[in-house]
Amino acid sequence: MTRSREEAENAGLRVAGVQLDLDCPTSRLPKYADLLHRLRLALPPSSTALSITALPTWYHGTGLDAILHEIDFAAPPYYEANVGRTREDYATVSQPAKTESGLAAAGWRGEPFFAGIPAYGHALVYNSAGRLVGTYHDMGVCLAVRHPAFRLERAFGADGHGREATPATYIGEDVYDLRALVDASDGDGKGFHVINDVPTPASVALHLALLRSKRPPNCRGMILFRYPESGEAETLPLRTVAALLRGESRRPELRVQFRYKAAPWEMMESGTSTD
Repeated sequence: MTRSREEAENAGLRVAGVQLDLDCPTSRLPKYADLLHRLRLALPPSSTALSITALPTWYHGTGLDAILHEIDFAAPPYYEANVGRTREDYATVSQPAKTESGLAAAGWRGEPFFAGIPAYGHALVYNSAGRLVGTYHDMGVCLAVRHPAFRLERAFGADGHGREATPATYIGEDVYDLRALVDASDGDGKGFHVINDVPTPASVALHLALLRSKRPPNCRGMILFRYPESGEAETLPLRTVAALLRGESRRPELRVQFRYKAAPWEMMESGTSTD
């Protein structure tokens, strides 16, 4: 940690804090607290904040108090609370009901925290038996739905249980279930399913409204995850997020271009203009 800090400072960066992102089992929280205590002693006394990402489930246990005593704030991520192990049990990235209960649990503790809110999606791969085998990164959903290697089996706006939503239960995530028609280069994959969870502005808007209505006094704000890469559809663009924070809505911008060139010799031979 000391070396990382020195490297950042040598690069001209001001280190405001250190955050650990460890998915520690609840049973090991006492050892985690001891690690944080030793890290705290190694940090400058007043110029560097120490924080952690804290699994929302920790707030319902008994081992968290010692950890909260060692840090300046926690950042519980209210997304991907569970991943469906089978295609039938598919779960969306966000589950607003669990976000609401998580905010209440963190608020009851009284210690400072930032709420982690999703602005991204993912693609999960299920084998022909319907069991989860991993994540998919080879191509985005916009390309995959047009690719001859896939067939779109179903597409729907999802509710908080990963099922087809009604207008009243829609959480702002769209699900695209693609079935592989051919094997991959390793000879496996035909009949597999790639389920894409694509966020929309409605998802972030829903979480913003939830935070504004249910935010406890010790919630200092929110952290949006994650930073979008150029051209991807699985994370909301920063300009869209910025508009949502201002209370604005963005409309799609469509640009249509036509290109043509004259072919006079063809016209002379066929008598038909191509213009």
